[in-house]
Amino acid sequence: MTTKMIRNSRGLRYLAVAMVAMLLIAPATAVAVPSPPHEVFGTVTDQNGNAVDGLTVTVTDEDGNSYTATTDADGYYEIKFPAEDGSEGETLTVSVEGKDASDTTSFESATSERIDLSVEVDTGGGGGGDDDDDTGGGGGGGGGGGGAAPPEDTATPGGDTTPEPVSETVDLDQDGAAKVNLSGGTGATSVSVSVPNKTGQTSVQELPDPPADVPAPEGDYVSGVDISAPDPAEGETATVSISVSQSRLDELGVSAEQLVVQHYRDGAWETLETSAETQDGEVVLSAETTGFSPFAVTTQEQAQVTTTADTTDQPDETTEPATQATTTSPPGDDGGPGPLLIAGVVIVILAIVAGAYFASQNE
Repeated sequence: MTTKMIRNSRGLRYLAVAMVAMLLIAPATAVAVPSPPHEVFGTVTDQNGNAVDGLTVTVTDEDGNSYTATTDADGYYEIKFPAEDGSEGETLTVSVEGKDASDTTSFESATSERIDLSVEVDTGGGGGGDDDDDTGGGGGGGGGGGGAAPPEDTATPGGDTTPEPVSETVDLDQDGAAKVNLSGGTGATSVSVSVPNKTGQTSVQELPDPPADVPAPEGDYVSGVDISAPDPAEGETATVSISVSQSRLDELGVSAEQLVVQHYRDGAWETLETSAETQDGEVVLSAETTGFSPFAVTTQEQAQVTTTADTTDQPDETTEPATQATTTSPPGDDGGPGPLLIAGVVIVILAIVAGAYFASQNE
């Protein structure tokens, strides 16, 4: 009886060691992974479609949690609402402080959503008449009227006058395509958008400079546009084409092969696979995208650009945007033991304990 009790005691000790080992290993699988935020971005414009800077934009949830950002010179804002403060499906209210302008959306983790707002601002008023009145101001009896103001997109030769940036909203045609002519102030003359099988409107705001509240893209900035349009269907892509005059490239001393289209999304600039086509003294840069927000044309020494001359071929669909890349480990995982490795260790420990136990029974 004494020998049997000793063997049982030995077996219990082995089992206790195995249980302790399992408790030490188990916490490695309980690593909390934070959920990504819901990002809201867009532009604030006045009643004339001009960007308004210095305004405070606030995103508030149903519990009163709020986060703010200030619009830059291009009217651009960007706010990330943390997942720990939001609940899936709850209403988020986006508003402009001191203005009667707001919109709502639903919180969804890892979502980036564009919301543009329009506000009424006091443009001032003077006794000199409206600058947009083509009849001009009344002059003296001998001198005549002041004449109509020159078109906004016409620069005075040899002067410092630059064209006003374009901000325009147009309808997509039956093929889901639209084109907006730009001012040409930075060399970009037009932008075209193609979203297959989509209807609705697209808004284009010309960006002579990169948005002030975001990191500058790599390379030398040539031109840019902020585009709002319906996103393509899941599994499909849209095409953005930006035309730049050859004279602008000659002025900068760069070639079409050095140009690339970059897309600002999820807090960073992403370099898109770009094709370049020369047409009537212009270089048309085209790239595919899965969504819309600011785009920039920049120089990049090692840019992978496919150049063709006077052809209608579309860019090769060889790669997906980097934002759709997947990873096999969750954020914050520093390479710790995976579930399969842990299970294997536990099985080995149990096998050793069982073997030792049965061996003690046969002694």
